[in-house]
Amino acid sequence: MYFSHAILLVHFAVLTGAVHIKKDEVAETINELDNIYGRQLREISQHRQLQDKDATYIRNDNAFRNNRQLTKLEQEPNMEKKGLEKGYKFDKPTDLDPDSDLAFLLDGMSIDDHGNVHQPIGRHLKDKTRAIADNFDYHPARPSDPSKREFGPNIQFWPNGIVPYEINSTSFNATERTTILNAIADFNNKTCVKWIPYDSTTHVHYVVFNVNYSSCFSFVGQTPHYPQEIGLKRKCVNNGVIIHEMMHAIGSWHEQSRQDRDSYMTVIWDNIPEGAKSNYYISQTYNNTPFDPSSNIMYGIYAFTKNGDKTEIFHDWRQEFLAGTGKTLSFYDIADVTAAYGCADSCVSPPTCQHGGFVDQTCTCACPPDLTGNVCQQLDQSSSSCGGTIKIAGGETYFLTSPNYPSNYDTGLNCKWFIQGDPGNHIRATVTDMDISNNNNACYHWIEMVYDLLANKGPERCGTTDHEVWDTSSEGEMNTMIIKFNSFVGSDKAASRGFNITLELIGTGCENNPCVHGSCYSPMNSNSYTCTCIQGFIGTKCDVPSVYSIFECTAEIGHYCMFVQSTDDDFNWGKKSGPSTNYIVSGIEGVTGPGGAKEGFVYLYTKYFRTKRETGDNAVMSTEINFPKVKRCLSFWYHMRSYHTSHMGTLRITMTDNTNGETLLFTRSGDQGTKWLQAKIDIPAVDNLKIIVNGTIGTDYMVEMALDGIFLVPGTCASPLSTPAPTKLTTTAISTTTTTSTTTATPTTTTTPTTTTTPNHNDYSDHYYSDYNNNSGHNNYSNHNNYSDHNNHSDLYYSDYNNYSNHNNHSDHNNYSDNNNYTDHNNYSCHNDRSSM
Repeated sequence: MYFSHAILLVHFAVLTGAVHIKKDEVAETINELDNIYGRQLREISQHRQLQDKDATYIRNDNAFRNNRQLTKLEQEPNMEKKGLEKGYKFDKPTDLDPDSDLAFLLDGMSIDDHGNVHQPIGRHLKDKTRAIADNFDYHPARPSDPSKREFGPNIQFWPNGIVPYEINSTSFNATERTTILNAIADFNNKTCVKWIPYDSTTHVHYVVFNVNYSSCFSFVGQTPHYPQEIGLKRKCVNNGVIIHEMMHAIGSWHEQSRQDRDSYMTVIWDNIPEGAKSNYYISQTYNNTPFDPSSNIMYGIYAFTKNGDKTEIFHDWRQEFLAGTGKTLSFYDIADVTAAYGCADSCVSPPTCQHGGFVDQTCTCACPPDLTGNVCQQLDQSSSSCGGTIKIAGGETYFLTSPNYPSNYDTGLNCKWFIQGDPGNHIRATVTDMDISNNNNACYHWIEMVYDLLANKGPERCGTTDHEVWDTSSEGEMNTMIIKFNSFVGSDKAASRGFNITLELIGTGCENNPCVHGSCYSPMNSNSYTCTCIQGFIGTKCDVPSVYSIFECTAEIGHYCMFVQSTDDDFNWGKKSGPSTNYIVSGIEGVTGPGGAKEGFVYLYTKYFRTKRETGDNAVMSTEINFPKVKRCLSFWYHMRSYHTSHMGTLRITMTDNTNGETLLFTRSGDQGTKWLQAKIDIPAVDNLKIIVNGTIGTDYMVEMALDGIFLVPGTCASPLSTPAPTKLTTTAISTTTTTSTTTATPTTTTTPTTTTTPNHNDYSDHYYSDYNNNSGHNNYSNHNNYSDHNNHSDLYYSDYNNYSNHNNHSDHNNYSDNNNYTDHNNYSCHNDRSSM
């Protein structure tokens, strides 16, 4: 059962590899390594939250080893050596069952190609059973109260947590009835709310399960009229959807309706049909636990879409794969029910659970899946050859590396590291070297970063990079993080070099990403911050451009875009990776749109969605930046392919200035061929420059025009203004808020400590835009419900996510895939939600 706990006594031994090194020793070691490997560290700084340290602090050689606060389980027989050998499955991701464990893994993957991060083509976020069923979800108002709330102040709970029920015997067949009974048993096992068969001699109020031919629905909380109904369309008769409706019946409203939801996500109202908008209205809620994207009562990011675009955009795109995939109750759903119904109120001298655990109905601690012990105080180790606990003391830096680094790691590994720091500070994990096996579209092996809620699954990273930053969020314990490395699932694929991660503590000043065009550092035990501006920007928050500033718009995940979507147009420019929607029609290639991005992996495009677009509809985006008055060169790549010339519409780029007149800079109509074409346009020095990009739909479905690699560079196109070497302008200020967090993506693994002084801030000169990846405040809202039914990692290492606590995995791994599309993002504006697609 979910909450039953066996106390596992584990003997720990000290693991070599944790090193405490002085600054001059580190610098000397780094120089040696650079000579050995013949490569210089370069800072790609993908996120605003870059590690602002001198590069000489980031490398470490395994030659320095002594014992330092790193514990590891004693060696046990290695039963994982062979692994699952399922890597070949990721070579054809479109063939995966959308509801399979492997598809769930694929959904959380991102591949880093030297700073360009992309998600796999072939995800199935829209195709999962749960995602399809969400589109039929409906909640009638209670007769006595038209408002609907998630465990809010006006909800009528079921007395004593007893919910009598009846299953309409004439509505459901035997298989469907069994599915409903299994869902009820699942709910009863995990909470103190008990669903019991209705007895007319004892019960008055009760719930009846009926077949409904149009929707899946439930009233919220107990109603004054009885029986109250849970209606299930046949497509909704599965464990996850049934439990979703049961949660409503006991008084819970949707996670996306929480009062604080706007701090974590943006609802795209234009993409939601009128009849479904009420499901997204904010309600009065108690919010006993943090925002949980993996909650069973959280919709997926495409739920109810009327045009194929996202209806939800997370401020931290890396958490989106968790939404709308629940196959059972998430860890935090159980905590919510426990709090709302007082499941532990009668416990005598209950334990004080640590690290996000809570006292459950058994009066013991329910622990996040990777932790164990009577108060969730220790790591539940999964591998005998790697992993352990790292405790970072103030002012120290640790180096975590993959086994054998810098030589290739072994396959068949499933490593976990539990990192702990001083309370009141964030942990910053900076990936300084990563080379993890992949096929350029999916990961064979990966790092998983649990930087938000410890009970949630973290995003996975693979590929190659030498700079990426992850900061823990403020939603859970900011001073704890779990880093995992997995070469177990894809053990049939060759290993690579691995990773090197620098671990340190920072204060709370960077939580809201104050450094607009730069990196942020916050001293320990402080809410102050220091911004290191990238070239061309100055100011306390690096938000003031100079004549040397270079602006861009790239569709790559997490990168900066100088354009903002118009609110007065007919639809938005979307984002896409891989071939456009109608690139291949009836076996003919190159019908409309590109076969892929010109630069990187993702491009902007005007998507045709069945009959939802009409001839003459416009997608408009424009700059909203106060550009310094200087001549500039606008360069961009465009693609306008249409098998029938008349289908393709028109691309127009114009500018305005302080005269308020609109000047045409560029226009093309009709078919322009199958190749990407580049345009360069000189723009005069004017005040109040504004650039407007307008894509107009043509006469039929072959209308998918695309843009990529848009740059606005000072000077003329023939003679760009020489950009001076970047200066490290650092300004210190006090943060006014301390409620958000930042993170970045890409992991690596092993360990070593080093005492450091206040870090020097690198000038991430090469890639002026790279720090925008910041994935915005609340990065982590993630939550591993891998509700997989696998009880041991032998079957898919991550299945222990469901085990909330005793590791009994009652779950079944929700796969959320998303058919390739990082697509359709609505905002690409300068620091929009950095949400991915």
